[in-house]
Amino acid sequence: ETPTEDKQIRQLPEHVVNRIAAGEVIQRPANAIKELIENSLDAGSTSILVTIASGGLKYIQIKDNGSGIQKDDMDIVCRRYTTSKLRKYEDLNEICTYGFRGEALASISHVAHISIVSMTEGERVAHKGTYRDGELYNKTGGVAKVVQCAGVKGTTITIEDLFYNSPARKRALSNVSSENSKIIDYVTKYALHNSGKAFTLKRKGESRTDVKTSRGNSIVDNLRTLYGNQIAQEIMEISYTDEEFDYTINAHISSPNYHHKKNMFILFINHRLVDCNPLKRAVTQTYKDIIPKGSKPFVYISIEMNPNYVDVNVHPTKSEVRFLYEDNIIEKTVDLFTDHLERANSSRSFTAEAAMPLVTANVDSVIVTKPPKSMKNDISSGVPTRKDTPIRQKNMIRTKTNERTLDAYMMPKTDSPFRKKRKRETEEVSSANPEKKRKLSEMDVPEKKPVNLSSPVVHIPERTKPHLASILTLLKECESISHQGLQSMFKDYVFVGCVDDKYVLFQYNEKLYMGNMYAISKELLYQECLHRFAEFRTIKLKEPCCIKQLLSLALSFDNSGFSKDDGVEKEEIIEFIFKLLLSKRDMLNEYLKITIDEEGNLLNLPQVLPQYTPDIGSLATFFLRLGTEIEWTNEQACFETLLREISEFYSLHFSNDPDEKISPERAWAIEHIMFPIMKRRFFPPKSFASDGTIIVIAELERLYKIFERC
Repeated sequence: ETPTEDKQIRQLPEHVVNRIAAGEVIQRPANAIKELIENSLDAGSTSILVTIASGGLKYIQIKDNGSGIQKDDMDIVCRRYTTSKLRKYEDLNEICTYGFRGEALASISHVAHISIVSMTEGERVAHKGTYRDGELYNKTGGVAKVVQCAGVKGTTITIEDLFYNSPARKRALSNVSSENSKIIDYVTKYALHNSGKAFTLKRKGESRTDVKTSRGNSIVDNLRTLYGNQIAQEIMEISYTDEEFDYTINAHISSPNYHHKKNMFILFINHRLVDCNPLKRAVTQTYKDIIPKGSKPFVYISIEMNPNYVDVNVHPTKSEVRFLYEDNIIEKTVDLFTDHLERANSSRSFTAEAAMPLVTANVDSVIVTKPPKSMKNDISSGVPTRKDTPIRQKNMIRTKTNERTLDAYMMPKTDSPFRKKRKRETEEVSSANPEKKRKLSEMDVPEKKPVNLSSPVVHIPERTKPHLASILTLLKECESISHQGLQSMFKDYVFVGCVDDKYVLFQYNEKLYMGNMYAISKELLYQECLHRFAEFRTIKLKEPCCIKQLLSLALSFDNSGFSKDDGVEKEEIIEFIFKLLLSKRDMLNEYLKITIDEEGNLLNLPQVLPQYTPDIGSLATFFLRLGTEIEWTNEQACFETLLREISEFYSLHFSNDPDEKISPERAWAIEHIMFPIMKRRFFPPKSFASDGTIIVIAELERLYKIFERC
């Protein structure tokens, strides 16, 4: 049988072949930046400036001070397989440069608008070329050619409208913050490895930098600048040379004293950033029995070996390599790490966390000072004073946990603000239309007895143990990074009152603390979501809410990240997210009580805390983020991102208006719902003690000295 015409094999047009190949090499903006950074390093650059806008989709510029591109080469620089690094196939066996195929610039030119300005040593002027689909291009329609322009030694490559001709790829990469994070990760790793070279990453139009290293920095200096002083203080340096197999290992790994929630494994082979899963698994297993469960190490390894032993031509993005003696190198690396870690573990020091900063009692202008060494009951240690030690008058605590707060004397003893508001609305609707009374009673939360502010009783349902392994893992992570001192404090605090809609005051032992309720409520709600997973009660909406209308409203906000200049229509984004949420509605309803009917109307929301409802004004943004911020492909990551978004939606957001006062409903929820739950069960993370979420603003011993002078 002769094949039909539709099934005949045909030669694809060259522009189709080039577009397909470009999609393999340039998968996202971070890949384009990685390729161009490697080109700059191959050109001998000692200073590289990267500027981006909209996650690299709208604008990327790489500026270096390397050797530049010769004028005669500017005509063909963006054609496929044009390179200065290879002459014949056998040269691959000894390749020492990052690039070699000549595909990077060509691939970018097929999916973006690219212009190149370059000037070599000895030239008086720079030369500029604009390219599209691998060839010179003139926007005005005239003859395309390389033109002279002002410039300095080096090369500046500008990329605009990446994936302008691939709308599906552009839609998939519409999360600007995610693309920014991937770019920062790539630039940070190359800046760390290339000590002695200056790297800068910044956003277009902003002076603030995301990454910045100096030319004279060592690797340890770069570690301190890029990853923080905590890592730099706990780093162990390892160097080893194997003359038999002709390779050298230089590594900087964290000691047993350091542990972090995120695993950091950075590997360079012959100065090329690559992945090697067998080595990564072996190193992770080495740390497993040394650092606490749930903690992750920091590992940076640079391996240099004979280029003849490495095959770099195994992946389109050059993110993987194959090399000889892999088993030997992995075994030796593990032995080196084990030896250093065991020696460090034998003399391991446990440093108590620094006490939270003591500040003067001025909320608007905080002056940080170090607490005195004589301070007792420091929350960083969580160790109370011995009972048989006589308590001096200046150390006496003048309040008890069961005493009333100041708010109890300032607010009337009536029903809770939530109940008063609902009662008033019910009466108004009932008098106007008796049939609507039933609908309103189903809104918000189930009816309970009136709550007296002077002695509130909020029923807190008992937690049940989750059945899913992924949820149990997330709960254990919360427990593993919790601060023991803060945990003790929340179990035995004395609530003082609300400063404004952002800060609250509470006392523990001899100190007065101020807490950021946005950050505290967000973490509390996340942990409550984990414990109530698949067992939420529901908040039933009075009327169904159209998901498409919510998404349209969210995209109209200034902070949505949507722009008509992106080349994607608003309706396309709405339809994409709408179909995604509809496909996930059974899971959302079963686990989270987010009920969406077949027509795409929202019916129910989960009740995370008793007698507490979220700010409905953030509902539109919440559903937009459900469509853009959730990792749907992995169970644990999916549940974590879902619950993080729910906690963000339900958390206590604050106003930037300094004159706006806290509402009675909000103050009541903080004192009588959130703080009692934290007293019973809450794992405050260690970051609360160092990032300003909770700070000390007064301490009894110091106040006693001040009044003693008076």
